[in-house]
Amino acid sequence: MNQHSVKIEVNQEIIDPYYLCCFLNSELCKTQMDREVTGGTRPALDYSAIKKLLILYPKELETQEEIAKLVYKIVDDAYSKLERRNKILSELDEIVLEKLGIELPEEYAKKCFEVNPYFETIS
Repeated sequence: MNQHSVKIEVNQEIIDPYYLCCFLNSELCKTQMDREVTGGTRPALDYSAIKKLLILYPKELETQEEIAKLVYKIVDDAYSKLERRNKILSELDEIVLEKLGIELPEEYAKKCFEVNPYFETIS
């Protein structure tokens, strides 16, 4: 561990680690972090700033787990939709080229060094 990484140990009898992860990534926490961030070219939070973060959480672990599961489901759904969107967008070029009747040549893998067929090989 150094000044650029921190290990947070969680008392799992008090707070669910997945809930904590959701909270740390929420706007409620990001706002707190933005106020405490230091460094112009390499923004960071120091240990004292991390210790000052106010973590809001329901006392019941079941409620924390329920919130975390809901958040993770929403995130998974968002990534799934993003993947579907990217696949659809990647097919647009194929559709346009097909409708225009254009066939692009196959691309060759780029090489750093190639043998020029116009020169003799050195033996």
